[in-house]
Amino acid sequence: ILNYDDNSFSQMKNKAEEESLRVVSFGTKNGSDFKMLSCLEAANGSRVEGNLFQQKVYFSLQIPSYKIAYNSLAAILAGFVSGFDIHKLTNTISKIDTLGDDDSKEIIPLDNFQNPITLINESSSASPESMNAAFKVLALIDPGRGGRRIAVLGDMLECGQDTNKSHEDLALPLKAANVDLVYTCGTKMKNLYKNLPANQRGKHSLDSKELAQIVPEVLIPGDVVLVKGALGSKMNTVVEALRKLPEKFKKATQN
Repeated sequence: ILNYDDNSFSQMKNKAEEESLRVVSFGTKNGSDFKMLSCLEAANGSRVEGNLFQQKVYFSLQIPSYKIAYNSLAAILAGFVSGFDIHKLTNTISKIDTLGDDDSKEIIPLDNFQNPITLINESSSASPESMNAAFKVLALIDPGRGGRRIAVLGDMLECGQDTNKSHEDLALPLKAANVDLVYTCGTKMKNLYKNLPANQRGKHSLDSKELAQIVPEVLIPGDVVLVKGALGSKMNTVVEALRKLPEKFKKATQN
C-alpha cells in the first residue's frame, strides 16, 4: 500500500513489483486506487468523499483534520484489500473520537486556567495541501478572551521547482483563516513573510532556535497558536519552548 502522491511512488512501486508484490495506492491525484475527492472540515469533524477502485465512498471523522482524513485513506484501503466490507470500515472509522498520542492540540495554562493558550502542534510535516488544511483547523478554533490566532511556520522542503511560489501563495489562505500574526522561519518561508501585509507580520528568523526565543515572549492568555513546518525545519524547538511557558510564568510570579 503506497502513497501515490509521494515523489518516490514510481521507484517504490517498481521495487515492490520486482518482489512479486501487488501494489495498491491512495492519494489525491488521478491514478490512485483510493483517491480523495474532497475533505470538508467543520468544528465537529470532517466529511470525506473518495473514489475507491471506481466506487464512490463517503465517510466522516469526529476530528477536523485534513491530515487525519488523508491518513484514513491508507487505513481503509488496508482493510478493504484484506477482505473487510467497506461499509463496516467507514462506520468504524467514523466512531473514533480521539487521536491518542497523535493529538496535535494541547492546552497551555498560564495565570488563568479559564483562559489558556491553545497549541496546535504540526511540527513534523508540511506541504501546501497540509498547510491549507491546518489553517482551516486554526480558523475553527475560537481564541479565548483577548486572544489571537497566531501561525508559526517553518519551511516546506518538498515543493520542487515551484517552492518560492508555493510559500508565497500561503498568504491568501492565512488571511481567509483570520490569522492575526504570522511568524516564519527559514530561507523559503521568507517568500511568504514578504508577501504578508504589514499588520500580519510577526517576525522572520533564519532558524527555529531564534524563533523559539521570540514567540513565547509575545503570547498572551487566550491565544491559539499553530506551529507547523517540515521535520527538517526543526519547528519542534518552538513547541518545546511553548510547553515550558507555565513553568517560566510560575517562576516569574514567585520572584
